[in-house]
Parts: sequence; structure tokens; C-alpha cells
Amino acid sequence: MKCNLTQAENKFLTIFSEEWEKTIKKYNCPQEQMNDGSRLRPLMAFWGYLAAIRNKTPDFSYIAQVSISVELLHKATIILDDWIDGDNARHGLPAFHVTYSPEVTAILALHMVSDAILRFRDFLSDAFYEPNRYSRCSELIAQTIYSMSKGALMELKLEDDLFNLEKIKQIAYLETAEILGNAMQLGYFSGLGNNTKVSELFKSIGDRFGYLFQAMNDLEAFTDTQSLKIHKGHINNDLSISRKNIAVAMLYQIANATDKQLIEQGNFTELSALIAKYNIIQFVKDETEAFYCSLHRMLQELSTDVLSPDWINQFEIFIQKMKLSAYNKLNIR
Repeated sequence: MKCNLTQAENKFLTIFSEEWEKTIKKYNCPQEQMNDGSRLRPLMAFWGYLAAIRNKTPDFSYIAQVSISVELLHKATIILDDWIDGDNARHGLPAFHVTYSPEVTAILALHMVSDAILRFRDFLSDAFYEPNRYSRCSELIAQTIYSMSKGALMELKLEDDLFNLEKIKQIAYLETAEILGNAMQLGYFSGLGNNTKVSELFKSIGDRFGYLFQAMNDLEAFTDTQSLKIHKGHINNDLSISRKNIAVAMLYQIANATDKQLIEQGNFTELSALIAKYNIIQFVKDETEAFYCSLHRMLQELSTDVLSPDWINQFEIFIQKMKLSAYNKLNIR
């Protein structure tokens, strides 16, 4: 690629933000939460795209439009999730259903999903694709919608499986990890990438990264309660409303019988103490570090005619930056 990491990311994010603002403005539902977020999913699509084009100059406007479809799917689930969970804020801003209403939230989420599909069709036209690749990308979009909605339905029926780690892992993969892996593949295919091993690797990276991202996110409730209260408008450990929490499920697997009874009671103070007692943060950190070691090995195993050394080095820097950002939120050193 003909620009360094900082230049590429900054230019992409600038163009993406401009196009995103135009997209949201058309909905006529001005709301700060819709413009907030880490842009992790669009960035994963962007990195997949960079891998495909290799040393060509990136078409930032093109991949920004593709990435908007990914972000629309993500935002649609976020505004629904906040409403369903009764969270009155997100990132310290009023939640969408608070600013408007549950009815508007439900209809707008449906509209955003439809918009994502139609925009994808418009910007990934036959001018860029042969039919079979366009079909593969359309299938990825459909699979993402299916997985995220299936995961949400499973979580709404979780009452008797709050400590079933395997089931909660499955939900996390469906709700969180699937869109990251699929976003990276969509970016790769959007740049006319066609190597099966690469697309499978990107799916694996996204899935694993998404799971660990969710695990660290779930730990935030027990490491920075005040920030959580500002972020969501109240303190919520998920168990109180029968929702998944990977950290608590991990804790339950290794706790002794007495502590299991305490966990089942769902007392926030007790849970926080047990998270510390069993050092769940270190457990998640160890899993994360193992993933990054395996990531380096998997990337290096691919030949230079498939992934350029420059892309590999810069992508690892990007992932390292995402890891450190998550660690900072948990005060991990």
C-alpha cells in the first residue's frame, strides 16, 4: 500500500465519518449516539480491503461506502439492545429509545438493516464484481444479519443458562464476533481479493478477536463501576436482567461450591469480589495474549504473494493498538 498506517487509517476514518454523517442525516432522527463509536467494524473491513489491493493506491471513498453498510448493521443492533436491556445511555449520551421512543427505535433499526443491504448493492455493482463474487458478498451480509438476530433471540431466552459458558460463547460469537469476521471478509472481497485461505483466516481472526473483545467488555462492569454508570446510565451486571456475561460464566466454571452459590445470587458487590479473587482479568488477558501470538504465526505462514509483509506488519500494529485500548479500559498493565 502506498501510505503508512497512520495516513491510511486517518484518511479512511475522515472520509468514512463524512459519509456516515450524510447517511444518518437522511433518517431525520438527529441523535448524538448515532455518531458515536469506535468504528472497529469499518476498520476491520478497511484492513481486509487493504490486503486485497496490495500495493495499489486505496480508493478510500469506495471502501468507506462498503464499510457504512457494516456500521449500519452494527448500529441497528446497538439501538435495539439498549432499548431491550433498559439502558438509558450509551457512552454517556442519551440512548436512542430515550431520545425518541421504542416504536421509532424498532422501525428505524429495520430501516437501517434494509438500507445496509441496498447500499451494498449500489456500491458493489457489476462494475466491480463478477457475479459469483457479488453473490458471496451478498451471502455474507445475509449471514451477518441472521447470526446477530439469532444470537439476540438466544440471549433473550437465557434464564436457565446464565452460567453455561459454552452457550454464552456461542451467543457472543453470533452477536459480536460474526460481524467482525464477516466485515474483514467483505473488505477483502471488495478489493477483489480471491484467495480462499486468506478469507478463511480473516474470518477466524474476526471471530476470535470479537469473542475476546466481548469478554473484556463484560469485565468493565466489575473494574470501573463509575464509568459504567455514566456509559449506560445505571449499574448493570447483566445477570439481573438474565443477559449474558462471559466474565461471570468463566468465573462460575472455576469457583468452588460455596462461591458458586454466591454467584447464583447475582449480588453485584459479591460478584466483583469474586472476579478479583479468582483473577478473571488475568485469565482473559492470558487468552488474549495467546491469541496475538497465534495471530502472528498464522499471518507469517502465508506466503508473500498472498499477503504482503508490509500489510502484515501494519495490521499487527493495528491489532496491538486495539488490544492496548481494551487493556486501558480494564486498567491492565
